[in-house]
Amino acid sequence: MGVKPGNDQETIAMVQFFREGGIGMFPVLILALIGLWVAVRFALDSEPIRLRLFMAVTAALLVNVALAVVANVAMVLRYVAAFDTHEPDRAFRHILVGLKESCRPAILGLGLLSLAVILVVIGVYRESRRELRAANG
Repeated sequence: MGVKPGNDQETIAMVQFFREGGIGMFPVLILALIGLWVAVRFALDSEPIRLRLFMAVTAALLVNVALAVVANVAMVLRYVAAFDTHEPDRAFRHILVGLKESCRPAILGLGLLSLAVILVVIGVYRESRRELRAANG
């Protein structure tokens, strides 16, 4: 895209990315940030209760990602269905752009979830090492 780091174009691109994802981006972002917060806490202290909370937040996040993507695809199809059938090239182009935009909630949610899962793996590793040391005395 040719965007240079530190440029205002990065901010504009991120705002555009968020707007293209539609209203479903808000619950996806909130749940993903909660999941990241819980994962950071679990990585630091390895409390099992945090792992259960992380699993619940992850389930809610995945449901919201799916809902946002499906709702976006439905809106694209509704929009394209109103096109004149004499312009198939225009309709096809709008379908492709709409499907690209429909994937935005999945990109945001799954991207942040992948970071959270890495943190959970670190927490599980730390907990396992602590248990191993306790068992070996």
